[in-house]
Amino acid sequence: MEFNHTSVLLWETIENLAIKPDGIYVDGTLGGGGHAYEVCSRLGEKGSIIGIDQDAAAIQAAGERLKDFGEKVTIVRSNYCEMKSRLQELGIDKVDGIVLDLGVSSYQLDTAERGFSYRVDAPLDMRMDRRQEMTARDIVNDYSERASRGYYCGYQSSRRSRSRVLRHCEWRHTPINRKMGRCRICSWLYHCIEDKSTMCIPQHFLLGHL
Repeated sequence: MEFNHTSVLLWETIENLAIKPDGIYVDGTLGGGGHAYEVCSRLGEKGSIIGIDQDAAAIQAAGERLKDFGEKVTIVRSNYCEMKSRLQELGIDKVDGIVLDLGVSSYQLDTAERGFSYRVDAPLDMRMDRRQEMTARDIVNDYSERASRGYYCGYQSSRRSRSRVLRHCEWRHTPINRKMGRCRICSWLYHCIEDKSTMCIPQHFLLGHL
């Protein structure tokens, strides 16, 4: 599947970066390279950008899109949380601007087998970095009640998170391997009618982005 993603607030981001021709910039969520492309277009011979992403498909797409900029571009497969150490490895101790477009890309949502979208039935995967072994299925099926309680109660604003964890653990008499199975459970947990439950479900799924 072709990597298609529309960059969010592209021109507002470029304007507020106030790009210096000889500056050093970081795109910590490189994706398809939309923001990075516009940054590169404004750099001079001494300017550079470091693109960071943990998704192999994004790395490939961005590499192709930015190839004409040559040595101005350095692409690193990593998580933006590790930005400081990755930059230190490149001998960079300060930069002129950083871009972070946080969230899931259109490509990840539209690629069913990645398991991010709750609109279609697919395996419970949801890994941003597919080098990781743990998937959303492992969390949903294998986390202990105590671990699940810390996970859900720590990240969800719902006042009923604890009771829902207990109900969820009771439900796991058979493995939950696919999205539609998870949808039905979320529907029940939130006391929603199954075919009208989509507004109640996303917060559960978004916790599974690994």
